[in-house]
Amino acid sequence: MSALRRYEILLPSQFNDGRPIPQELIADTLSELEQEFGAVSCEAQAILGLWRREGELYRDSLPACLWTRRTHPKTGSSSSGSKND
Repeated sequence: MSALRRYEILLPSQFNDGRPIPQELIADTLSELEQEFGAVSCEAQAILGLWRREGELYRDSLPACLWTRRTHPKTGSSSSGSKND
């Protein structure tokens, strides 16, 4: 019997200098996640974040990308069912 484990990453919508991330890069990333894990979902509502580096404050507006993988209860290792497993 296997359990499910949910993973989540936050994708940046802009570079640190404020330029927007090209939509093609975001689409490529989602495509790679789908190919690797068999499915991916991305929330349209952005998560807002603040972070500081070397004294400078940065603001983020991040979509959340989610996927679920089956895990083996004895080992905790995951299996997506993809060709890479």
